[in-house]
Order: sequence, then structure tokens, then C-alpha cells
Amino acid sequence: MLRALRFAGQAVLLLLLLAAWSAPARAGPCLPWAEMAARLSAQHQQARAGVGVAAGGREAVELWARPDGGTWTVLLTRADGFACVLRDGKDWLPASPLWGAPS
Repeated sequence: MLRALRFAGQAVLLLLLLAAWSAPARAGPCLPWAEMAARLSAQHQQARAGVGVAAGGREAVELWARPDGGTWTVLLTRADGFACVLRDGKDWLPASPLWGAPS
């Protein structure tokens, strides 16, 4: 019985660790969209390079990037008007033409 309880406890711990490890990262700093856009433009010289609608129209995922490919930022813009940084990085390389499009 004790062995079965120990095994169950270890299994639960393993499941919790796997869930935490595989969970998507929480959004970073959030600002009203206009403030976030101004900050990305002024501080990082980024411009919006793409946008996609998510969550049944309640959210938008936006990609901001420097034209020279220096840095990029992915935002989640919520229905309440706040934009949150999901990821950012450097060495952006635009894909052109779109996948599957004739060259």
C-alpha cells in the first residue's frame, strides 16, 4: 500500500513538472496597444510586419520587426486594448515569397 501511494505521488509530481515545462510562456510586459506600438517604434525602430486574428476574434497576434532584420517582437493584443510581449529576439529574416506561393 505504501509503495502504491509513493508511486502515485511520484506520478503526480511528474505530471505537474511536465505540465509546467510544456505550458506556453506567460505574456511579458503589457501596455495599452498605442503605448506598446510607440515604444517598439521609438526604442527599437520596429514596425508591424504582420498580424493574425486569434481566439475567435478576441485577440490578435502581431509581429513587429526592424526593416534591417535587427530585432523582432511578437505581441498578443487582447480585446481590452492591451498588448503583451510574447517573445522577442534578434536576427529577423523575412520570408519572401510566402510559403507555397509560386516564385
